[in-house]
Amino acid sequence: MSDTSAPAKQAGTMDELTTGWDCFWFASGDNLPLQRLRLVAGLSALVYFLAWTPDVGDWLAPGGSLSARAVSELAGTPIARLLLNEGPYAVVPWIGAALAAVWMTGWQARWLAGGVLICILSLVHRAPMLAAPTSALLCPLAFYLAFAPHGRQCVQNSLAGFCLRLIQVHCAAILLVSGLQQLGGSAAWWNGEAFWWLVAHEPQRMVDWSWMARRPILLDLGTHFAAAFPVLGGALVLTPVRPLVLGASIPYCLLMGIITADLLYYALLLGTLWAAFSKSPRHAS
Repeated sequence: MSDTSAPAKQAGTMDELTTGWDCFWFASGDNLPLQRLRLVAGLSALVYFLAWTPDVGDWLAPGGSLSARAVSELAGTPIARLLLNEGPYAVVPWIGAALAAVWMTGWQARWLAGGVLICILSLVHRAPMLAAPTSALLCPLAFYLAFAPHGRQCVQNSLAGFCLRLIQVHCAAILLVSGLQQLGGSAAWWNGEAFWWLVAHEPQRMVDWSWMARRPILLDLGTHFAAAFPVLGGALVLTPVRPLVLGASIPYCLLMGIITADLLYYALLLGTLWAAFSKSPRHAS
């Protein structure tokens, strides 16, 4: 009996793993979360492109601070040199902003997602040293949404579920890797020095946090929270405790957005988390 039952148990375990894998990636889903993600990504992309417009000539013009020759020398690779030229990069942010604005309406959403992605990558490759964390999250969002079903009516199929799952996994990976990178880079996040530097750095701070120097317990709590949430959130957001992760993401993104002065990235991160992981009303019911 034991000789025959062991293979049967192994076969049953493999069947459960296969079924779970298929359900995780290919279960049918609707496009309502994808519509929310398109609005979040489109609005963030619009702000991202408009932020380029005031100084794009000073940065990317032939005589600018980051001319093609200067960036090519800094990049130093043949592939990078192929991507660098003196093309009309001043119009790229305006084109991207127009595409992002129309993308939010849902008209030709797949094609416009591809156009937004090309504009973001054009700016990133042209001036990689100016690439912000926002572009690292916008690019995969635009890429996945270029394949996702869109429309005003609810569409429920495996493609919608697959695209949403890709976005969820990618977002969790970004959180987890960013947290591990913080903790693995140096001891600054372990001893609180990094958090204090962000709080006390005058040129970039939006709020005067100097009073926290008299309350070290708040510095300790802020350090632990800022260091722990990306790791724990990235590891647990795909588990049944995701409501706790979504709840904790609000104070985390508000705190980090203010002390780093990168409101756009943390607003995009917060919007992506809630749009991708919160249940649709029909699912909640």
